[in-house]
Parts: sequence; C-alpha cells; structure tokens
Amino acid sequence: MDGLPESFADGAEKTAFVLLCVAALCFPFSVAACNIALAGSLLAGLIGGHYLAGLRLVWQRHRSLCIAWLAYLSLFPIGLLWSLDAERGMQIIGRQWFWLLTPLVAYLLRDQSRRHAFLMVFSLGLILHLLFCLAQYNGLVELVNKAGSTADNPTGFIGHTSFGLVYGIWAALLMHWSMFMQGWPRWLARLFALAGVGMIFLSSGRGGYLVLAVLLMVMLWKLIKASTWLKMAAAGLGLAIMVAGLSIGPGKARMLESWHSIQAMEHGNFKNPEARFSMWYTAIQAWEQHAPMGVGTGGFHVASAGIMAQRPDLFFGGIPPSHPHNMLLQSLTRWGPAGVLLLGALFVIWIREGWRRDWDTGPTAGLIALTGIALFVQGLTEPSFEEHFPGVLAAMLLGTGLAATGVSGRQTERAA
Repeated sequence: MDGLPESFADGAEKTAFVLLCVAALCFPFSVAACNIALAGSLLAGLIGGHYLAGLRLVWQRHRSLCIAWLAYLSLFPIGLLWSLDAERGMQIIGRQWFWLLTPLVAYLLRDQSRRHAFLMVFSLGLILHLLFCLAQYNGLVELVNKAGSTADNPTGFIGHTSFGLVYGIWAALLMHWSMFMQGWPRWLARLFALAGVGMIFLSSGRGGYLVLAVLLMVMLWKLIKASTWLKMAAAGLGLAIMVAGLSIGPGKARMLESWHSIQAMEHGNFKNPEARFSMWYTAIQAWEQHAPMGVGTGGFHVASAGIMAQRPDLFFGGIPPSHPHNMLLQSLTRWGPAGVLLLGALFVIWIREGWRRDWDTGPTAGLIALTGIALFVQGLTEPSFEEHFPGVLAAMLLGTGLAATGVSGRQTERAA
C-alpha cells in the first residue's frame, strides 16, 4: 500500500484475512470469539491501509449502494436529536459496527482463491454447528438461555430467531456452488444443503420457514433454465413439499399458534395472541403519539412502557419490549416515514445490485441479492439489523459478493 513497506502491507493483509477466516469458523459458536477476530481483522486492515482500498473499491463499483447505506446509517446519529433515551441510542449505534467490515471483506476477498477458502472455512463452521444441533436434538448436549434453543427446537448457539436465515442463505449458496462442481463434491454440497434445510424444519422459527420459501423461489427463478410456467410449477411443488413438511413436523404447533393469534386479533383480543402482535400494535401507537418524527434512536422502550401502562390488555411477556420485532415498524417508530423510505430504498438498491448480475459467473454471484432478500424477509418478523447473527452474516457475505463483481460474464468463476 502507498506509504508502507510492501512486506508490512502484505503481512497486515494476510493477518486480516486469517482473522476473517477465524471469525467465520467461530461465527456459529461464539459471539465473543467472532467479534474479537473481526475486530482484529478490521484493525489489521486499517493499519495496512487495506480498509481505505476497500472503501475506494466499493465506492467505484457500487456507488448507489454506498449512498443508500450512508443515508440509512446517518439516521442513527440524527435520530439522537429527538430520542426519548439518547443513552440507549448510543448503545444501538455502537452495535452497528460490523457494517464497517463489508468494504474490508470486499478488498480481502478480491482474489477467487481467497473467496473460496473463506467460504470453505465458513461452511466448515456451519457443518460443525449442524452436528452440534443434531446432538442437541438427540439430548446428547444441552444449552441454557440460548434464544429458545432446546432439544425440541435444536438451533444450537444461533437460536431460533436467526437460525432459519443463516442456514437458509447457506443452503442456497451450497446449491449454487454445486452447479460449478463435478463428481462427488457436487453431491456432498447438495447433501449438506439438504441437511441445513432439514434442521430448519426441525426448529420452530416461523421466520425461517418464510425465508426458506422465498429463497427457494429466487434460486429456481435465477438458476433453472426453463420456461416461466415450468419455473412456477417447480416453485409450487417446492412450496407444497414445505407445507407438507410443516404439517407433520415440529413447526406445525407454531403455525397453528400464529393462526389462532390472527383470529384473536380480529376480535380485538390482545391477551390470547402471542407477544409479537402486541409489539406491532405498540410500534404503530408509539409513532402516532410522537408523529411525525417518531421516538428517535433508542426511544422505543420508553414509548412501549408508556403504552403498556395505558393498555394493560396488551401482552408483552412481562416487560416492555425494546423493539417491535419488525424492521419496517422499527424504522417508522424511530424516524417516521423518512426512516421507512430510506430503509426501503436501501433494500431496493441492494437487491437490484445483486439481481442484475450474471449468476452463471460463479457461486458468489448471487450472494449480494440473497443476503438482501433474506434479511428483508426476516425483517418482517425480526429486527434483522439489530441482531448479531443476521448482521454479521450479511456484512461478511455481502462483502464476499461485492468482491466478485469484477468477474465478467465471460470469466466464469469456477469452484475450487
């Protein structure tokens, strides 16, 4: 890099890459270990000058996406100006640090061999975690206070709220990757993808089912070379298989719970529905009471406590919620309609950047669109950007997809 000895810059780059791979391996098991490795990678990238090189790379190739990101992220500090709890808002801003990784990842993985090495390590971590989940399902190991992860809901250290998104994206990546493989590696990749999907159905995260269904239709549309009617028929068959799986699997009870909650809501009953419906209602009420700007960054828990006192018939599971379990409603409550518009614009540009790529160029060509679509779908029932696993996963895989955008349609990125 400019101004640094070549050997020092090369050493810093290799260190940043190794630490990135360590983070990918630790990702499904330990939030602390993953964050430490990512912070080390970011520090090495800053010292070696590679972070700035990554910023230039992403700005040159994806300027509209950069502008959309900057516009959305600017809402966090601006929202402190009218926040009901600015101190909590500062904590929320601090939790967005992992989005700083994307430009560095895009630079570190600009080489095809590095991209494949990173994805191999990332996949190894998820495979090991999948084995852990299988042991958990059979009662061989037990976890306590891990986001609803139990033997009946075997989602390991990731927890049921993020499990479907993580393994849904991974399964889609493996299926895409297998198309560039030959022989037994192709079928091994598909077997692992099927195992990931199967474990999603053994868990009870309904958001995961929805993410999986949408990603299935996306993969069929982008990768299957057939007529539109045939693609629609294949998508219908896939969804029918999913519904059949839900009707006999552990997810059946959760789907029935959602249906009964919807029926109760139609009659104005907030006591019987699950807490998420009360949270959504609270988010709308919080914005209406603080229209048009909203409650500011970090102010939702203050507003929800007030509404909880006003409406004792609402059900929150004991305490005022700190978020509404919906990314769009969260933006509305924090920053008003401008927040929803900027968040929507970000996802439109994000998904468009990946959708218009030629997915036949390589297994990483679809990662930009897949991460954007999955995060948006999960955001309908979860605060995607505010959670460790979806956020870190999206930051790393978005960077991986951006790193491969230099591959042209004539330069097919073959699997290692």
